[in-house]
Amino acid sequence: MGSSCSSGQAHKDKDSSSQKSEESPSYQVPCKNKPPPDLRPGGLQSGVVLEAATVEEVSRKSTSPTVQLNTPGSSGAKPHKGFRSVAMSSFSTDSVSPGSPPGILSPRELNKSSLPPLVRSLSDNNQNLLLGATAITKISTKCRKIVIYVCAADSQDCCVEKGALHNTIYPTLRGKAKNRGYELHIVDLHWKTGLEKQQDHEFPELCLGELSRQSEVAYIIPVLFLSNSLGTPLLPKTIETQDFEMALSKAGNKDLLKKWYHHDSHAQPPCYRLQPIARHIPGFKEQCKEEKEKALADWRSEIDRILNVLLASFPQELRDTYLTTVVEQEVHNTVLMSQELARRCLWLCRVFTHQTEDTKSNNFSPSEAELKRRLETLQKDLKAQLCEHHVLRLTVRWLENGLNLSNPEHAQYVAEVVLNLNKQLTNIIDTIIEEDQSKAVIKPNQGIESDLFLELCAQTHFTQRAAQCSINRDGVLQQIQSYVLGERHEGKTMVLYGTRGSGKTTLLARAAQCCHLWQSDCVVVIRFTNISIQSCTLEQILRTIILQCSILGNEQL
Repeated sequence: MGSSCSSGQAHKDKDSSSQKSEESPSYQVPCKNKPPPDLRPGGLQSGVVLEAATVEEVSRKSTSPTVQLNTPGSSGAKPHKGFRSVAMSSFSTDSVSPGSPPGILSPRELNKSSLPPLVRSLSDNNQNLLLGATAITKISTKCRKIVIYVCAADSQDCCVEKGALHNTIYPTLRGKAKNRGYELHIVDLHWKTGLEKQQDHEFPELCLGELSRQSEVAYIIPVLFLSNSLGTPLLPKTIETQDFEMALSKAGNKDLLKKWYHHDSHAQPPCYRLQPIARHIPGFKEQCKEEKEKALADWRSEIDRILNVLLASFPQELRDTYLTTVVEQEVHNTVLMSQELARRCLWLCRVFTHQTEDTKSNNFSPSEAELKRRLETLQKDLKAQLCEHHVLRLTVRWLENGLNLSNPEHAQYVAEVVLNLNKQLTNIIDTIIEEDQSKAVIKPNQGIESDLFLELCAQTHFTQRAAQCSINRDGVLQQIQSYVLGERHEGKTMVLYGTRGSGKTTLLARAAQCCHLWQSDCVVVIRFTNISIQSCTLEQILRTIILQCSILGNEQL
């Protein structure tokens, strides 16, 4: 839809893609002065227990030796031989830095001969989870997380209705989900953001990127607020060469199109690409509010002029291909691209009554008429895709100043919005939980609680993602390998620390994946904080670590 160099439906499909963003929570868990008791069965090596620590705590523990490894953005010295006498490896992490996948090697066949009978009776995948073999563990990325994703025409549309969802409905639903062991979040990027005013592609890419990121790990419930507007129109980001040249041949203002669209011969296929706004409107990047507002006004004027030229030049097929708004892209990437999301989607359509003749005027400009046509097409598609009881069409008396909760009729309308949304969202969430529990492959196994497997899956998934973001770490990994497998390698502490953003998290993940390459019979216990419902507090983290170690050590707690 206006952001790829291919024609027809392929435009829309490619436009729906955006770069994925990585979560980067803060991983700071205090390390311990004393090593934990050896819970391993005889012959099972678990000399690498990876735990998070902070630089401040490391510096305070003068009696606990540390090793500083060289990482990007930090300097350090080689480990001293005297440090090789403490029992635990400790790491500090706080960010995931994007980068190219390093090509993690698969570990050789794991030595499981010394595992307790209980562990040997589990499936290979569950054994790998317990052993911390993150490089070869296969997991389902879905976790006990449900996300209400709000789609709206713009930040000014349906503010009262969205406010009711945020402040009245969501807290109650979140509590119910929590009682059943699920997280419920709400993602609403259409809330008075400055990016939306720019009318460029930064905001839609942000929305679609967040939607894609959440879809990887959570069950998405699209809630669409769409009434009588599609929001602000966007210019096509790219136009295929033959389509642009055809439009240029028919355009009344050729210079305007040539000004804003330049040929990109490096694209595949070649296309004409929209130029950065600041190239022709320098004030667009200014911090001064007055200059910024003036630049935005100039940009909106340019958009209107360009759209009028394209509307006059494009046939309807190319209008549907290239012209779009943010909400159209969101609906396309949810309801129209996924039957599962269409089955869960709720559409709230507000219908005003008692409108004056002025507000019903049919004297539309060409751009307004085009938006009206596409709105009707989108509404028709939604009616065809959604369940009938998921289309909430509510009427309310029109007033010039908008909804006013002090007005009894408007207050009644908002109450109906709350009642209907709450009822339908409750049903959808209940269905998601029931389906998730019925098809969950992670169930209590051989007396081992399912919550432990869920936590290990979450930690393993994050480790795999973080390891793919690590580059140019071979030298540091060799230092870690030499240190861990050196003389008297059992029972030693290693602390990895560095400045924020230096890549500690990705290095920790790489090291964890390499451990079974270095020593096939080792056990890796790794935890990152704040990535799951069971890793929010130190007590929760210690509990799952103890459970994991007790199972591997054939201990009864």
